Amino acid sequence: MNQKQQQKINRMLDTLFAFNPVSLRLILIDSNGKSGKGVKKGEKHYPFIKGTNNSLLETLDLKFLEIMRSQTELTIPDISKSAPFSGLTMTGCGAFFCSIFANKAYAGFAWLIYRLEDRDERLPKLTASICEWIVDEISVSRQNDLTTQMLANTYVEFLDSLNSPAMIYIPASSLTAANVTFEALPQKVAFYNAFREQVRGEQRFDRLAVDFHFQLVNLLFPDGKTGSLFVFANHANRDLFTRFNTNELEYFQLLVQKIQSQFAMIESIGAISVSSREPFNRAKTDLNRLAKILKLDERHYQNFPQPVEGAMQKTNVRDILRDVVNDLRTAAAKKNLTIECELEEIEGVIVQNGEVLGDPWLLTLAIYNILDNAIRYSKTGSDPIQVGLTFSKTDWYLEISDKGPGISSIDLESILSSANTGKKTERINGLDFVQYAMRLHRGKLEISSRLGQGTTVRLTVPIV
Repeated sequence: MNQKQQQKINRMLDTLFAFNPVSLRLILIDSNGKSGKGVKKGEKHYPFIKGTNNSLLETLDLKFLEIMRSQTELTIPDISKSAPFSGLTMTGCGAFFCSIFANKAYAGFAWLIYRLEDRDERLPKLTASICEWIVDEISVSRQNDLTTQMLANTYVEFLDSLNSPAMIYIPASSLTAANVTFEALPQKVAFYNAFREQVRGEQRFDRLAVDFHFQLVNLLFPDGKTGSLFVFANHANRDLFTRFNTNELEYFQLLVQKIQSQFAMIESIGAISVSSREPFNRAKTDLNRLAKILKLDERHYQNFPQPVEGAMQKTNVRDILRDVVNDLRTAAAKKNLTIECELEEIEGVIVQNGEVLGDPWLLTLAIYNILDNAIRYSKTGSDPIQVGLTFSKTDWYLEISDKGPGISSIDLESILSSANTGKKTERINGLDFVQYAMRLHRGKLEISSRLGQGTTVRLTVPIV
């Protein structure tokens, strides 16, 4: 658990502590940590304590850490009549416990001791609400760690196929990944020993490069974590470039193909005459669009480490939608489909011009994924795909509807489940990414569909 997460959790606990409990305690488990007394093997726990604290309460922390593994909530109306509290000299007090489960795994619990005379009916409900917020925080962190580890493993395996010994180290999560070719290196043990010394000290891995003959490459993962890639003694791969992303390649290919087709038309004419001016201008427009996309991509990866804490920027969702619709009109035309886009104007809405707070690159890819699926699964020559963008005073809403074959309720449940768990499905491409983007924007993804009648995807996203 990093320092920023701990600061955010402490701020939430301050809200709860305003109700003046005798002691407020939160015990979180890090399953990647080291084992310790009262904690299962492979677990490390992080205590957050406000108010009264002593060794007896710390003993109770460990006791109830085990008890709450099989409980959701627990209330003790009078702790003076409860055996576990017999050593405490507190009278006229009750206790409330709330367990925390993240990604279906036990992640700890929160509990508080309150004076019966000061008991507030809102206290248990507020405690449970804060635990839900902590679940979201932990779930994102654990899912990010899992995704980062999978990406690191995938990349070192790719380098293994090129016979390149490689190892990746991600300091923020203490994650490592190494391939089989690296494990077979004669100098592996000596390198590991020197590497561990640097991890404990300066982390100047460039100093090791001379001794162990490796290329050091800095990596940036989609969740904002940075890492170091060590590629050993394979000069053929000196210029390898790595980038971890979602659906970017497909999107770039679409834009590049459009540009290539426009320039091919110009070349077939042989000169830029009056008749060739229009396709030439279209090519310039598409090229400028590609440049804009690349710029958004670069800015996104520069700002992505702190998307929730303020790295989002003011962006025009109306312009983003128009651009994506224009990008995909050619793909729709190949299936004899049209896209009807309606941008609603509402008086009195502070974002009538379309400006919202968001990550323009994430929003571009999310909208692209949804609209691309609508085109992909619509029948050739079917009714137009409807795209609508509306605003309220607090949120903006995007709806994309097609008249395709629709999805059965069973398949729809499977698709949504796969998006939540990160599993890929053949029916909806990139839905897991859309769900991920919505979570970072505190938004909501909804899908409604009926067999034979089509599908509607709706995004609801706060303006700020």
